[in-house]
Amino acid sequence: FNSRYRKMFFPFHEDLVQEGETFEAAIRRYVEEGLVDLGDQDPEAYIAERIARHRNPHGTFLQQQTDGRWVQIDERKTEGGGIVAVGTDITSLKKAEIDLTLARDEAMRATRAKSRFLANMSHELRTPMNAIIGFTRLVMRRSKDNLDPKQYGNLEKILISSEHLLSLINDILDISKIEAGHAVVQPVRFELQEVIEDSLKTVEPMAESRRLELVERQDADLPELDTDKEKLRQILINLLSNAVKFTEEGSVTVAARHRGGRIVVDVIDTGIGIPKEALDHIFEEFSQVDDSSTRQFGGTGLGLAITHHLVGLLGGEIEVESAVGAGSTFTVSVPARYVAPEGADLTKAAS
Repeated sequence: FNSRYRKMFFPFHEDLVQEGETFEAAIRRYVEEGLVDLGDQDPEAYIAERIARHRNPHGTFLQQQTDGRWVQIDERKTEGGGIVAVGTDITSLKKAEIDLTLARDEAMRATRAKSRFLANMSHELRTPMNAIIGFTRLVMRRSKDNLDPKQYGNLEKILISSEHLLSLINDILDISKIEAGHAVVQPVRFELQEVIEDSLKTVEPMAESRRLELVERQDADLPELDTDKEKLRQILINLLSNAVKFTEEGSVTVAARHRGGRIVVDVIDTGIGIPKEALDHIFEEFSQVDDSSTRQFGGTGLGLAITHHLVGLLGGEIEVESAVGAGSTFTVSVPARYVAPEGADLTKAAS
């Protein structure tokens, strides 16, 4: 042993380790002097375990000392039948790791707190917004023949603004549920064509107002799916709504095909496209291509983030190809039959 060994394992007691003594004697003295942090482990149990590891070394391990230092020990057998051990003081690395873990845990607590706040806030806002929308529609239906066009037009503006605000609230509620782990996959058997047609009907009024053509293409041999129907519907509606919103003329196309046990769906538009430098960030929460798009087209910047999370929940992937002025193609690939990840609880109800 060298002087660094004595200083590392017997600080302020360098004279306690003597040349020629057994490893067991050195370890026993090491424990008796209270130089190693045993935690709740019995001293004799630690000594027996340490001797056994020394006689049959297998890689590195960490050991904490009572002065707060961490030592990494690497023991190996030599060709001559001896054992060589190298101790490395990794206290600074261990402290950095602990600090990083604490920071990560604190960030996770803050994220959970944020998600709970947003979920509660969104829920509380959604109830009065639904009431406003419902009463506005009722007044419009009963007073259409009695109000002058300007007053009726004002009611239409209230309805449009209320529905837009409710859509933003729903986005926030969706991302909060996903972050809080409350988004649970509930597989059912269904035909993909039904979901595609429902999704196209949802965006049809918006497409008609922009005079856009909605195109549907499907392979003839699409299998019956066994996955979460509502989540897949939301994925397609999000992508179609986004495509229509950012397309001023031309068409929006949905193309579906079956490839090796997976369903692949393309949503293709002839819209404004996405700059190359923005493609790496479009699936991030609250991300927009730029500030001008936020002002011109509106939205929270959560639609694609929600879509990305939902695709991941179904065990799938989403990719995008785009060029400014040439439109965009979003490609979603999900297993035709959902397989729950190991340890997933499919019985937990979504809240």
